[in-house]
Amino acid sequence: MGFLDIKGTDDPSLDGMTNKPKPKPSMPRVTLRMARQRPALDFVLPGLLVQSVGLIVGQGAVGKSMLSLSIALAVASGRSIAGVWKPAATGKVTVVMAEDGVDVLQERMHFLREAEGITEDEDDEIDERMTILSGRGYDLRLMQMENGNAVLGMWYDDLLEIAKDQRLVILDPLRFLHDADENNNGAMTRFMRIVQQIARLTGATFILLHHTRKGGAGDGEDWAAASGAGAITTAARWQASLRPMNATEAANQGVPDEMRPGWVRLAVDKINYGQQPQPTWLQRTEGGILMHGDTPSHLSEIDRIAMRYERASNGGATVDDLY
Repeated sequence: MGFLDIKGTDDPSLDGMTNKPKPKPSMPRVTLRMARQRPALDFVLPGLLVQSVGLIVGQGAVGKSMLSLSIALAVASGRSIAGVWKPAATGKVTVVMAEDGVDVLQERMHFLREAEGITEDEDDEIDERMTILSGRGYDLRLMQMENGNAVLGMWYDDLLEIAKDQRLVILDPLRFLHDADENNNGAMTRFMRIVQQIARLTGATFILLHHTRKGGAGDGEDWAAASGAGAITTAARWQASLRPMNATEAANQGVPDEMRPGWVRLAVDKINYGQQPQPTWLQRTEGGILMHGDTPSHLSEIDRIAMRYERASNGGATVDDLY
């Protein structure tokens, strides 16, 4: 079954999304005359072009959801993302979390608010541009399988409405957005094209949060580490990954093994537009907030000595136990 066989809508604006005969859409043409001038590309994040679909991948509990909330806050307010990336422009952003209830999201936003030093005077202004939704218990399928056929899911029309006028939409996790076999390349190609279709129709950029396959990326970055069919990553135009610090890296960075879980590596594994940014280390702070931090190997000797004494006095360890 080809993508044009997807069923489920009579809306004539959704060209290519129904099996009923319709006039072929008029695709925009690019000419050499147009190409005399270089266009100003609009990037939502470094390398993530507007109206494209990107991924954030990582194992469970590595910090993907917290990073996505930081991205949302940055796009809505103009702040930096974990002290690492700076959005090119502000705009409206919506995050839909399928696994977390209101209390959990409120707690996460509380810690993020504190970490970013957001004042009461700023609350309403940022809330005008940022919407955080708990989708727990809702049917969020954009594509569903019926008698072996892929049809538009229950949530498709709702997401079309949500994404209107949004600069960025973040959906967590990808697995809740369909009920197909995630290892089936054909099914996942159709699913990713549905998301791309929504991006084109609404003008929104999408980031989907997704797990790594069993074994993940090992000790290094791997653009194909995402769980399921390779079509998921192939169809995405941008992919960032989060993974824990491994033992070798901890030794090289001067991080004691017991403190290793407090560090994660953020890298952009795939980028179709622009230059690939350098990977960076993020440190877990209070409430699980991820912030850029200098590992001990990047600190001066005076700073390292001060850190040793501070941690020894606060944690009960001796100086010799640290580094």
